[in-house]
Amino acid sequence: MDVRARRVWNNGQELHLTRLEYELLAYLAKQNGKVVTYQELWRRVWQSDCRVGATEIITMREAAKRLRSKLCDSSEVCPLENVRGIGFRLTQRAMAFDSD
Repeated sequence: MDVRARRVWNNGQELHLTRLEYELLAYLAKQNGKVVTYQELWRRVWQSDCRVGATEIITMREAAKRLRSKLCDSSEVCPLENVRGIGFRLTQRAMAFDSD
């Protein structure tokens, strides 16, 4: 992941992410495997202070689903996990960051 250039690769292939998908991945990656709540993601990634309800959670799950489809194929375990009832985490799968 090249943070300055906003580019992401997986297995040598560049991923073409939307702004929202990139922001979601980057924010979760910065948390070093920590579970991030739906409320925190909504505030940080979607940039809204409204209270998170069922509609917002569905919106976040759909975005995560699209991101997972780009990050992982069906034969591998995806590092983007839904933590039921709480939020998401990016597991400790090897990721390299270049922020220079």
